[in-house]
Amino acid sequence: MLILPIRTDRRLIRFAWVNTGLLLANFLMFALTHTDVFAVDPGRFDHWRFDPRNPSLYQLITYQFLHGGIWHLFGNMVFLHVFGPNVEDRMGKVGYLAFYLAGGVIAALGHAMASQMPVVGASGSIAAVTGAYLVLMPRTRVLIFYWLLFIIGFFEISAILLILFQVVQNVLFSVLPAHDAVAYEAHLAGYAFGFAVAMGMLRLRVLPRERDDLLSVLEHRRRRQQFKRAVERHGSPWEGSPTVSAGADPPAAVAAPPGGAAGTGGAGVPDPNREAVMQQRTKVFSLLGEHKMQDAAAAYLELLDLDDRQVLSQQAQLDIASQLMADGNHEAAARAFERFLETYPAYAQREQIELMAGLIYARYLSRPDRARELLERSMKRLRDNDSIQLARQTLDGLPA
Repeated sequence: MLILPIRTDRRLIRFAWVNTGLLLANFLMFALTHTDVFAVDPGRFDHWRFDPRNPSLYQLITYQFLHGGIWHLFGNMVFLHVFGPNVEDRMGKVGYLAFYLAGGVIAALGHAMASQMPVVGASGSIAAVTGAYLVLMPRTRVLIFYWLLFIIGFFEISAILLILFQVVQNVLFSVLPAHDAVAYEAHLAGYAFGFAVAMGMLRLRVLPRERDDLLSVLEHRRRRQQFKRAVERHGSPWEGSPTVSAGADPPAAVAAPPGGAAGTGGAGVPDPNREAVMQQRTKVFSLLGEHKMQDAAAAYLELLDLDDRQVLSQQAQLDIASQLMADGNHEAAARAFERFLETYPAYAQREQIELMAGLIYARYLSRPDRARELLERSMKRLRDNDSIQLARQTLDGLPA
């Protein structure tokens, strides 16, 4: 069965000049070493292979452009063509070239730790590229071509699944007692290098963060797990001390459309705060994009001081509300959840938001009436037993 990636669904911002140059260099070197077109003796390039028994520094670079056969070349160049341009787009031309060559160097050293056989090929460098792709763009979709006997077709798969499959396959082949001459250890060293470098570049902000990079995906999952644990936490529903009196007013209702700024006042009169509101909204989303959650939550509270009707997009509003909850600012968290509920009534997991808001009112804000209303409403749609039990336990503890 033949399976090959064809393209990804991520659009390029700039033409991948470096990646194209690498493709051409590999094809040219293959032509020099495997055909009679240039009347060159292929054996004269043997010393360009990386030989762990007699290594030279230049071999760490030259071996990356040699291939053992047409299928070796073809398989490598397909993956380089599919994944390389997007990584170059994110790293820049100079950074990408340095990263690619360094990946090949690390792959050669990884091979030398496991074998003393000479090695050729761009596989280690391309493994580094795909390892970086896994970190930078895990949620992109890859179009796959397959050929099984007389069946030919296409299907799509997420990049993270495809690349993880390749990694696991290399791990399995590397530990088999008798595997072929493929340098699987070099591949694994390349994957590890690409993954580690890309993660480091994101954490150090050498590369700008994106909402769909692997760090963002993991951080979002962590916040969702924290939210779920908070919702499903058992024990006394009266943990913690109330922060406002029993007679406090409920949060203000939402009057503005989702994500909209209050641009006009009554009868079309321009709002003098409109520019300040827009600037503050921009600041909130900028901080969210940089994953500075505490700063974003503080900026959101400043936004409400300018215009109490402001609501963010669904995920942004949830992230802010969860952060306020984590910070112990329960009153502000309740207001944020209330705005979400009023602005997004059709949200698929609305019952979980109602449960969280009800718990806040019951445990921290001493608002039994509002807590009861939200908890009873959530119980009509809750499905998992833990959440139902928590809601019922909290309701039973509310004063009559």
